[in-house]
Amino acid sequence: MKKGKPTIGMRMLPAVVAVLCIIGAGCSKYAPSPIPQQKQRIMEIEARTSAPVSDSFYYYFAFDTSDPQSQDGPRAYLSGPERGKNWSYYIRLKSGVFTEKAVSAASSIDDEPETFNTLSPRFYQASAIGNVINIKLYLDRIITPPASMSMNIITSELPLTPTTADIPAIDYFIQPKVTLATTTGSYTDNSLNPLSTSHTVTDEQQKSADIVSWTYEIYER
Repeated sequence: MKKGKPTIGMRMLPAVVAVLCIIGAGCSKYAPSPIPQQKQRIMEIEARTSAPVSDSFYYYFAFDTSDPQSQDGPRAYLSGPERGKNWSYYIRLKSGVFTEKAVSAASSIDDEPETFNTLSPRFYQASAIGNVINIKLYLDRIITPPASMSMNIITSELPLTPTTADIPAIDYFIQPKVTLATTTGSYTDNSLNPLSTSHTVTDEQQKSADIVSWTYEIYER
């Protein structure tokens, strides 16, 4: 059987396919390169306690991100008119649950914090295992580098509350102000801030609330 001559359509087919590949970038030869993902700054804080973290205590990581900053940074007042003084943002750990609060006004310090998890735009990772609390969050979503901020780590048996009764903190920074740089590569820890914890915990039942060391670091991911 004789083979028929190729039709005009058959002769044009290779050219049509080539044009479609170029226009639609459907052929691997012409596939565009993937757009590189922009790196983001991560703030990582790790705190260690004398004994394993306990559900009996509250652990506050309070930050002053205001501009200009206060002279003395976040204070360890948990009750009374100065409760939450200079706290513009904080993360709280209680009974294995991390929560967060952006304090937009002095009156909002008493509002219940929201869960700090994957639903939060600031969340990257958080855990409390043994005597180690580790928090990672997107730095640019709480402050704009290269602005600096200050921090205090505060532990207590009772939460921040508007009561007039005195609620003493168990452990906290006694240094007037622990300032944190926010540029990539920034690092500091308790050894570089020797007065940054009260270390007054003597009750064995409160050792889980005794912060013995901490680190702070900024990097990109």
